[in-house]
Order: sequence, then structure tokens, then C-alpha cells
Amino acid sequence: MLTQENIPQLLLALLAINVFTYLVFWLDKRRAKNNDWRIPEGVLLGCSLLGGSPTAYLAMRVLRHKTRKTSFRVRYWIVVLLQLGFIGYWLFSPDAIF
Repeated sequence: MLTQENIPQLLLALLAINVFTYLVFWLDKRRAKNNDWRIPEGVLLGCSLLGGSPTAYLAMRVLRHKTRKTSFRVRYWIVVLLQLGFIGYWLFSPDAIF
């Protein structure tokens, strides 16, 4: 359960997963340029699902990575919609702390 006391830990975890997500996208872009073994899209989407969707979007724009692959973009936006639904449910549920 989320309480006032563990909000800093949650924010730190979100920061960590977002930094990690950006690095994974960057590494995959680098490997793509070098015709190297690629990071599976499931890993990229999994990082997004775990909370890294803001920096996944940033990485897609800044690095110009995965922006032309429609199937990936659709699955990415499904992840974002699922997250927004979860956040909305949590915020408006009777048990929410805020």
C-alpha cells in the first residue's frame, strides 16, 4: 500500500526505471546502427510497462528510434493507456490515499 512514508522510494524507483529505459533504447539504437544483435521489442515495451514510458517516448523522439515501426508504436501506446487506466483507477478508488 502506498503511504506518505514510502512515496520517496516510489519516486526513486520510477527515476531508476526511467533512466534504465532510456539506456536500453539508446543501446538498441546503437546496435541497430552497427547491424548488431538487437534488444527484443518485448524488453523495450516491458521497461515502458514498468514505469519507463515517459523516457521511452523521449528516447523514441530524441534518438529517432522505433518511430517508423507502426506495430511497436501501437503496442507502446497500449502500454501507456493501460498505465493511465491503472493510475485513474488508483486515484479514484475509495482506498486511495490522496
